Amino acid sequence: RKKDNVMRPFAAWAHEGLGITPNQASLFSFCLGTGAVVAIFGGQVGIALLFLVFTMLVDGLDGTIAREYAFQSKNGKWLDMGLDAVNEIMLFFALAFTGYAEFKTAVLASFAVVLIRTIRDTSGFDPGLKRVVLFFGYFTSFELALQIIFFANIAGFAIGTVITDYKYQKNIDKT
Repeated sequence: RKKDNVMRPFAAWAHEGLGITPNQASLFSFCLGTGAVVAIFGGQVGIALLFLVFTMLVDGLDGTIAREYAFQSKNGKWLDMGLDAVNEIMLFFALAFTGYAEFKTAVLASFAVVLIRTIRDTSGFDPGLKRVVLFFGYFTSFELALQIIFFANIAGFAIGTVITDYKYQKNIDKT
């Protein structure tokens, strides 16, 4: 994986130098994301985006550490995915409650993020447009960013459903 090649030196430093496990990296990433939410509520959107940068960097460590040091587990994967989803949804609602986006758009974006996560493992498809789009929102509008997140993830869910159906049909046809 290309991402692992970039993250490998940081993962080695984090795990070998600091003793960080994948689950600890996931929890630390979640804490950083929560810092972004607090910053939004404090009216410090620029600081929130800085927290978000570090959230995303640390979030890349957990999987790399898990793969590099043979710590992969279903529970660890679920912890990471669950914390990421909760963090994303908290960000969406923080933007809505502070007036940067409409509440209904935060609900729709949250719904779409949950939907894509239900099918991404079986389909192998995820458009990946979630937290990173919020940087775009800083320069345009967070309402538009959440709309993009909604539409990209709903489309991703539809595509993932077709891919999953195709895989299942292919397996049925073999028998």
